[in-house]
Formats: sequence, structure tokens, C-alpha cells
Amino acid sequence: MQSIQVLLLVASLATPAGAAEIPVSSAVSLIKAINDVAPGDEIVIASGAYELDQTLYCDIAGDAALPITVRAEEPGTVTLSVDATVGFEVSAPYWTFQDLEVRGACADHTSCEHAFHITGEADHTTVRNCVLVDYNAQIKGNGDTVGGTMTFPDDVLIENSEIYNTSPRETGNPVTPIDVVGGQRWIVRANFIHDHEKSRSDRISYAAFFKGNSRDGIFERNLVVCEFLHSGGIRLGLSFGGGGSYPDSICEDSNCDVEHHDGIMRNNIIANCPADVGIYLNEAENSLIYNNTIYNTTGIDVRFSVSTAVVANNILDGEIRDRDGSTVTSIANLEGISLSQWDSWFESPEDLDFSLLDGSQIVDAGENFSEVTDDFCTNDRDDGATDIGAVEYDGDSTCDTTVPYEATEGDDHTGDTAATDTAANDTAATDSGSTDTAVTDSGSTDTGAADCVPEDSDPTINIVVTCECIDDCSTCGCQSSAGQPSQPPRLLSLLTAVAGCLLWKRRRLVRG
Repeated sequence: MQSIQVLLLVASLATPAGAAEIPVSSAVSLIKAINDVAPGDEIVIASGAYELDQTLYCDIAGDAALPITVRAEEPGTVTLSVDATVGFEVSAPYWTFQDLEVRGACADHTSCEHAFHITGEADHTTVRNCVLVDYNAQIKGNGDTVGGTMTFPDDVLIENSEIYNTSPRETGNPVTPIDVVGGQRWIVRANFIHDHEKSRSDRISYAAFFKGNSRDGIFERNLVVCEFLHSGGIRLGLSFGGGGSYPDSICEDSNCDVEHHDGIMRNNIIANCPADVGIYLNEAENSLIYNNTIYNTTGIDVRFSVSTAVVANNILDGEIRDRDGSTVTSIANLEGISLSQWDSWFESPEDLDFSLLDGSQIVDAGENFSEVTDDFCTNDRDDGATDIGAVEYDGDSTCDTTVPYEATEGDDHTGDTAATDTAANDTAATDSGSTDTAVTDSGSTDTGAADCVPEDSDPTINIVVTCECIDDCSTCGCQSSAGQPSQPPRLLSLLTAVAGCLLWKRRRLVRG
């Protein structure tokens, strides 16, 4: 009898008071569960394929002791096909989404924007072990007005997920699988991000960026392959700053002068971005770019006088370029590596196999930094001398570089925080809501600005407005807060676009 009482006590301690496991086996019951959830509840979705034609609004707050979880009953067995602009709209803190496959199922690519829109007070959102397919920006983060104050989500974690598009996105809207404007201490870790072509307008896309006066972001141990299933367009890898943010009202503190502060990119493998760079820093202050392996790209670009960066222990076939007044401290990098050198040093780099054949230029040739304690596969860099690139070849373990290392929850390597733990500042302004449609400028290429013509403009009027389609770009026919293209009168559209271009070019140096 005493042992039974002990077991009951243990069971009661394992399940927080008030928490419930909510089984779901239909689209209708999933919608109801999301709407009725309470802090600590776990929504468990039975194996199967589910079709949804509406957004799921996650606006009930969990807390640190009682997070809200939405997960598959068995990993890899639940597919949600969503015919709506946004799949999950997350605006409250402490939600975790795990083991889900979320697919955009819209008739046209412009209509499927985000699998997850993380906004406002959605601090401590986690997306883990998910597959996110066929969206323009599978993960979108930005600010929203909460009680009269512009608020941005902080401490968001995206890990162990595969994020890609099965075909080029037939849209002029921004295409960036992880698109974050504002927010602090976001971590993007151990994901496989690939195939993010934008096939219309400027054709420029990024795998992921933090911008909009965001800070303390970390990209680590990601496998980024710009061209994996298909090729084309101008695809960039990881970025602090993206193509810039405008107007100031969409950025934290209502100030876009610095796009990102104190960011870290470490132990990433970035490959097959032949038209542009693997890493792009645009008005990014105090960035640390450590131990990345960057194959078949044009290299690393650091741009504009605001940008300061330490670039160390990277191996790349392109160059490290300080452009437009930026400041770069370069330490122990191997750059300009030829194809023959890649092939002689590694097993099969074209197949993403970076097993070592000849380590004479790599092993123990890097500098030690306190921010880099492990490698792409979480093998500790503890032999006293750091190797160059994303992998530590110390013989402790075999590292499979063809897939991201999947750390398990509770692993010592899953709890790292950003470099600088600055206080949150939730007073910044936001953009227009669910789809701010931040887009790039011409990236690091010299192709110039995009041709930006309002979708409802009269084709007989021989006027082409040349500007960047930026975060608040309703005059370019981008998504408005209602999720539909904004179409002002023709003459007003043209005048507004021209004025926007002039203001932008006064405010910033012309890209290119």
C-alpha cells in the first residue's frame, strides 16, 4: 500500500496541476483544442494527414512552469496541409511545436506565406523536429501592438527541423525560410534549410536572416544548401541584416540604423549558393563569424560602416570582403580554396561529405575562442587547438556532415544562450502584422535594385519605379496586414513608390 502511495505521488509531481493531455484526431478537434487550451496542456495529434483552410491562433499564454505543447503522437506521422496565408499564428508566450510536418497547400505561391508567424508577446516559442514545406517564409518573426506598446518576441528557438520548398516560389513576395525582424536572443540551431528560390521580381532570397534592430541572435550547426533539389535565382545563405529594413517603425526602438547587434554564426555548413555569398552582414554590429565551412559560394560579404565583425577559423572557396566602409578582423581563415583543394582535403564535398582526407592545413590551425566549444556534430573542441571549419577532427567521434546533428531535449548542447544577455526592450514599433513581407535589396550582388511596379499599375504608362521592395511595401503589391495584396489607386501608387525610393536612397547608401 505504501509503495502505491509513493507511485501516485510521483505521478502527481510529473504532471503539473491543471495540465491535461488533449488527444486530437481531426482538423475540427485540432482547431477546438488550440482555442480551448490551458497552460500546461499538451495537444497530441494522432497519426494521419489533416487538411486545414484556416489559421490556427495560438493566443493563450503558457509560462515557464506550464508551457503549452502541440506535438505528433508519433514523430514523422502527422502532416498538416494548410490552405491559408499563415498556418500557426503565435502571439502568446511558451508554446512548443514538435514533430509536425506543415505544408503550404495554396493554389498560388503568393497566398501561402508562413507555417509559423511568431509575433508580439510570443516569447519562448520553440519549433522542434518539424518539417516545414512550401511557404515564402516558413518562420516569420516580427513585432505587434500589445496594449498600445509595440512588442517583439524574444528567446525563440528553432531547432532540428527541415525547412525547404519543393519548387521555386512563383511570387514577387519575399522568400526567406526564416525571416526575423526585431526580437532578441533567437537561436536557430541544427536545421536543414534548403531550396529557397524566389523566381519573380529581383529573384533574390536568403536561407535565414535576423534584422530590424534585432540582437544577440545565434545561427549554429545548421546545414544550409541553397541548391539541393533545384537550382536558379540568386540564393544567399545566412545573414545578419538581410536586405535592410524600412521604415523605422517596423524595427525595435523604432530605429533601423543597425540591423543586428552582437550576433554569432558558428559551426554551420553552407553550400551550393553559386550566385552569391554564403554569409552576408548588412549593417550588423559586433558580429562573430566562427568556424563555418562554406562550399561553392562567392564567400562572405560585410557591408557598410555600421558593420563590424570578427571572421575567424572559416574555410571557404570565395573571399572575405569588407565593403562600403565596414570593419573586418580576419583571423586564421582559409579562403579562395580551389576545387582541387576541396577534393584533396575532403572525401566528397560535392556530396556534402566533409570527412577529412588531408588535414595538414586544417587540424589545429585555428584560434581558440570562448564562444566556440564544440563543432557541427557537438563534438567538444577540447584538445587544446581548434581546427578550421565546422568540424573538429580530433578522432573523438565520426561526424556525418550530410545531415544536421539532432541534439535531444536536455542535451548539454541545446541550452546555449546568445553572447550578450541584454534586457528586452519591447517599445519598438512594428510592421503591418501577419506578413510584413520583408524583402532583400540586391544582396551582395551587383545586379542593382529590383524593378518595383504596383501590381495594379497601368501597363501602358511607361514608368518603372526602381527601388527595393522593403518591409512595408504595400505599394509594390506585397501582402498587407489583411494578407491580401494592397492595391492603391494607380497614380497614388506610383507617386508613393517614387517618394519611398527617394527617402530610401537618402537614408541609405545605394546597394550594389
